Amino acid sequence: MKNKSFEKLTAENKIRLLKKFDRIINFIEKNTFIFFIWKNEEDWPIEYVSENVSELLGYTAKELIEDKKIFSKIIFEDDAKALKEELKAHEPSEDLTRKEYRLVKKNGEIIWVEDRSIIIRTESGEISYFEGVIIDITNRKKLEETLKYRIELEQRIVEISNYIFRFEITDINEALSYAMRHIGAFIKMDIGHVYLVDRMENKLELNDEFIRSSLNDDHRILNLYNEFYKHYYKSTKEVKVLIIQNLKEYCKENNSIHGELCESNVKSLIAVPFFMNHELAGFLVYYYLSNEISVFENDLEIFELLSDILGNIINNFAAQFEKQKINIQMRKLQKAVEQSANSIVITDINGDIEYVNPKFESLTGYSLEEAIGNNPRILKSGHTKPEEYETLWKTILKGETWTGEFKNIAKDGSAFWETATISPIKSNDGIITNFIAIKEDITERIKVENQLALSQKMESIGQLAAGIAHEINTPMQYIGDNINFLADSYDLILKLIYDFNAFLEDGNNYTNDQIRDFYQNAKEELDLEFILEEIPEAMEQTKAGVEKVTKIVRAMKDFAHPGFKKKAFQNLNKGIEDTVIISKNEWKYVAEVELDLDQSITGVYCLLDELNQVFLNMIVNAAQAIAEKIGDKPSGETGKIKISTKKEGGNVVITISDTGTGISAENQNKIFDPFFTTKEIGKGTGQGLAIAHDIIVNKHNGAVEVKSEEGIGTTFIITLPIDRNMEKKNET
Repeated sequence: MKNKSFEKLTAENKIRLLKKFDRIINFIEKNTFIFFIWKNEEDWPIEYVSENVSELLGYTAKELIEDKKIFSKIIFEDDAKALKEELKAHEPSEDLTRKEYRLVKKNGEIIWVEDRSIIIRTESGEISYFEGVIIDITNRKKLEETLKYRIELEQRIVEISNYIFRFEITDINEALSYAMRHIGAFIKMDIGHVYLVDRMENKLELNDEFIRSSLNDDHRILNLYNEFYKHYYKSTKEVKVLIIQNLKEYCKENNSIHGELCESNVKSLIAVPFFMNHELAGFLVYYYLSNEISVFENDLEIFELLSDILGNIINNFAAQFEKQKINIQMRKLQKAVEQSANSIVITDINGDIEYVNPKFESLTGYSLEEAIGNNPRILKSGHTKPEEYETLWKTILKGETWTGEFKNIAKDGSAFWETATISPIKSNDGIITNFIAIKEDITERIKVENQLALSQKMESIGQLAAGIAHEINTPMQYIGDNINFLADSYDLILKLIYDFNAFLEDGNNYTNDQIRDFYQNAKEELDLEFILEEIPEAMEQTKAGVEKVTKIVRAMKDFAHPGFKKKAFQNLNKGIEDTVIISKNEWKYVAEVELDLDQSITGVYCLLDELNQVFLNMIVNAAQAIAEKIGDKPSGETGKIKISTKKEGGNVVITISDTGTGISAENQNKIFDPFFTTKEIGKGTGQGLAIAHDIIVNKHNGAVEVKSEEGIGTTFIITLPIDRNMEKKNET
């Protein structure tokens, strides 16, 4: 039964009456129910609304009541017209209504509400007010939509298998492409990719791509998931469906996952792996750039279903899939070989050429047709020794890889250098069927290295020239003085002989006493005894001076000589002695040089001229360090540079130590870096020790170690293989 007396009350009286029921209002305001009274007028003003409306809509009750046109602001535009028509269309017998519509909060957010109202009519039956409660049903609506979405998504996934088998699709690419597009369109992806695993290169290969038509080429993702996958798999060690709603945040939270994809304009992604015989075969990846992702982490199981269905499809196409992967790999391998910057030669087991790539043709001048059936010896220059070829064949016939350098001759007669890696190709049974040579043209590198080494050597010689000139000048001065003395003495003795002959032949018959007196007087006038006494000494001094100059010049010549282009057994001790001689002017005023050279070391397999450059650099550095320590004008105080050689097993160890300033612990790890120097400007380029390291380690398979203490001195320990066999052991 209706309460007729309550219906007759004015809205204002009803409001006052309602406010008396504090307990009811408090209950309403502490819950999600919003109590309201709508007035049935053109703009549907609100007569009353409970205070807790601010928690739901962001507007205060006062704002809603005072704004007489609030209806048009808070009712979602798509629902407003239908709602008004529904409110006016109620039958006279209707007392209760239940409606669902959307409201717009003050901050613009849209929510779903359920409106449960009592219709208040006038005595004539016209609708006067709607009184009731509003309940927030946004979460329920989302749940309903999600449930509907998930059901439709699951149906679409199941449809993939039906479609493929119903239309008898036999091409694996078409099947995967359909799956990617069919699901991608429903989940409103921006970009979809199909990836296949390339096991040869251990990466993912982009096999198909879909881009939403409204996107331009600037939004292409290309193969970015490949790098992301590597880091993801490395950190998780598992392959599973991945749904990332905020990629940027995901990358921040997982520091081990990085790559270009994390830096791209992708906002979200879904990655669905598929497997063949329990091994990863590929991925479907859906990217979101501008569209909002419509999939959530609780949808994992649906996409796991997609993963299983794709796996079933792949296994049905197993043979075709494997063939396709092999074809992809073969095409890539063929392109890699043909486009390689290195020469590639494949021969049979006898060394006869079966294939050469375009780089070989352009480098040698021989076409593929000319090369096939020939032997690589058509390039032979005679530079490589027969025993080196013997070692090459022994190595590759044992199934091992040989690496070395060749100086070859092209078809037009021009010479070029190559570094070659030659490996055997084996059948599944392990039998050698072919050989493959991968060769790099290093002609320019060899030229540059030779020019750099010569330039460094000439620079050193230029720096030493003044000192060497001084060293030669000293003996040359007394050689010159002695020669002048001998020339003058010769003239005096010759004059004595002439005068004596003239005396005897002037026609007088001189007595013996007169002859003796004449000779005695001439001898005393000439000071013949002094001359005869000094001549032998002058001769000895001159000989010693000539020997000293000869030694300096020979040492200089040996040092400056271009040397052998290839390693040979050479006298290492002699190289050290020569270097000490030509650098003497650099150290003689500040240090003594002590040599302790093992004379049993007769020959070392090396590039001696390049090692001399190393020794010179270290001796000059030592002298400069000592000079810095004792000052520019030492008062009798000198330092010491000690150089020793000794055998240790199959190696020779050269130690060069000084009593200079030493090197700080901080700088000891940097001294072999190019352009690093602690010297003042003009006294060092920072290249000397970097070149020394390259010569010792890279060119001789040796080692160099530094031990130093500030204020005490520095020791360089150089280890070099004595012969070829030891060099190969060190390399290994």
